[in-house]
Amino acid sequence: MIKSKLLFSVIFNVLLVASSAVIAQSEVLEEWVVGEDSEMAVSSSTVLDAFSDIGLDVSQYRDSGGDPHFVVTTTVADHTSTIALFMDDCGVIGCEDLTFYAYFPPSPGITDAILNEWNHINAKLRSKAARSSNGEITISMTVSFLSDNDKDKLAMLAGLFVAEVNVMAGTSLLNSEN
Repeated sequence: MIKSKLLFSVIFNVLLVASSAVIAQSEVLEEWVVGEDSEMAVSSSTVLDAFSDIGLDVSQYRDSGGDPHFVVTTTVADHTSTIALFMDDCGVIGCEDLTFYAYFPPSPGITDAILNEWNHINAKLRSKAARSSNGEITISMTVSFLSDNDKDKLAMLAGLFVAEVNVMAGTSLLNSEN
């Protein structure tokens, strides 16, 4: 009888300690909310400033979830339909994930081989290329955990994305002429 009480007591204390650790961990997790860490979230005003710094005009919108997104209104490449920046994982302070996105009209000259070459690690491109079901060519680049202190870095990344948009536009034009 004493052994079973002792065993019960040991098991009870182990479960109590384990549950306390889980409760403490869940309290820590509840305190952390997406977009609430100023070192890992960027505000839409910083995004606007970064685009302005590289000479691009943008229109700002909100998606169905309330997150900001931007559409570049400055002409970047003749064969680009749209360039946008989508902000995700947003909170009061800002958003943790930014996705640059551009799409181009269908181009029969852009083969799967060209898209695969674009996406190959040796291509050293930051964006990823794809073909949508309707034939449009898209490129996108996701950036995470910037802060409002990283405006210059964000402007540089926006400029690099615009450069890759121009490369894809040139690739599309070159391959449509062949």
